[in-house]
Amino acid sequence: MGNTCGLPHLGLAHLGPVVPFVAITSLLLMAIACTPSSAPSDGASLRATTLAPTPMPTLSAPAPTLTSLPKPTLSPTIALDARTPTPASTPDLEREAILSFNLQALEIEAKRNELIAYFASLSYSVGIHGQALAIERFFPTGVPPTLRGAPPSGIEGMATLRNTLLLLDCPQSIQPIKDALLHVYDSEVQQALNQSALWEISGFALPGKYTVDLGGLGDQSVQIQSAMLVNWGAPIRNLVYPEITRDSLDYWRQLAEQSEVGPVKNLFKYKVETVWFNIQGFRQQTYSRWAELLQERGIDPIEAGVAVRNAPEGVYPQTPGSIGEEAYGPFFSYMNVLGIGEGYLHFASLAQRLHDIFRMQQRVGIFAESGVENEPDWEVYVQLHGGTVSEVGDEGRRLLGSVLRMTPEQREQAGLTFEPGAPGNIGELQDLIRFGSAYRGGLHADYLASRVPSMLQQWQMQKPQTAAGTLMPFLDYFASTFSLTP
Repeated sequence: MGNTCGLPHLGLAHLGPVVPFVAITSLLLMAIACTPSSAPSDGASLRATTLAPTPMPTLSAPAPTLTSLPKPTLSPTIALDARTPTPASTPDLEREAILSFNLQALEIEAKRNELIAYFASLSYSVGIHGQALAIERFFPTGVPPTLRGAPPSGIEGMATLRNTLLLLDCPQSIQPIKDALLHVYDSEVQQALNQSALWEISGFALPGKYTVDLGGLGDQSVQIQSAMLVNWGAPIRNLVYPEITRDSLDYWRQLAEQSEVGPVKNLFKYKVETVWFNIQGFRQQTYSRWAELLQERGIDPIEAGVAVRNAPEGVYPQTPGSIGEEAYGPFFSYMNVLGIGEGYLHFASLAQRLHDIFRMQQRVGIFAESGVENEPDWEVYVQLHGGTVSEVGDEGRRLLGSVLRMTPEQREQAGLTFEPGAPGNIGELQDLIRFGSAYRGGLHADYLASRVPSMLQQWQMQKPQTAAGTLMPFLDYFASTFSLTP
């Protein structure tokens, strides 16, 4: 019981002057219409049917010219190969899309790694306090060429890199990787906003009691003193540690596990529990999943540049003096370096003043135009400047003089104008004035520092002019009013 349909004999007598494409289309449509709409009933057999060949049409009329053909009305369509991709072409197109995303995403990651490496290097060239200021100010927006050790073209910031990643075309199969990377970028930018905690806390110190030799007093259990003891967990746990990367996690875990019992071991254990460490752990997991997705689609993750590596131990050394400052706190390190024994409490205020200057010279020294040759190692700094009141005062005066000798343009590039709308704040300037004028006496230094806010208001109202007829910078105005000289 066959279901067949005879095709009519088509000749020019039936069709008239028609376009061959239309005739072929009519044949296809009639053939589709004659296709059985249902399967044969159970037990029915299909009877073989022989169709007589359709005679070829004979040309009895002249072929139509292009001008005689009616113009068809076209509806918007898409290309046939895009509408109906063949199974063989779909994997190829997806593979090309994945490789394109990989290439562009890894270029963004390379720029991000350059940014992180630069900030990590600041702990050795400038110190952890200058590093903290640089991260807070320039991690999201980018490193300007005015920073110490920055390339002439600067470095793009995380916000720009994150937005570039967001706009990348990404095939659906690899979309989870893009989403994960965006989450990591957002998390890292958020952490960078917390760096001021390092400045406010005035140095690291892990809480606890340690036995130290105080000379004439003999062995005595001394409580390490630091403002951090009041609120240890929240602020420091949220700092950025650029030396901790997705490739160095095992190295930091080894430091935490293998170091001798004591403050240094506790410091390393604490760092592997920070938010930044966990973010880098998620970044490592993202790369592992990225590699798996590529392998599932026949792409070698190593050749594609996606691999999880374990960095060698020597790549991430730490400055010993910085470790001491972080683990024991600045005051205890000060005592230890100078060998201060009986009567050490007399040096507490002097140690604090020197540490304030130490932090400020790092924060000023991150700017190449400042002229400040800063010292990143707290213990070395104590040996150089920490023995007497006069030594501490001389170092503060040197620091203020370096800033006053800068041109207004250099201060503006360095973010040291301390004027409304510019980077920096009045508190930083007050510290700088206090340290730099301490040689005149503590009371006089405190008085000058207290005058900064009112003098800023006076400067804004009077708008004093230079000899050249331009607005006098506020710092120069303040210095001339109180006879502060470089």
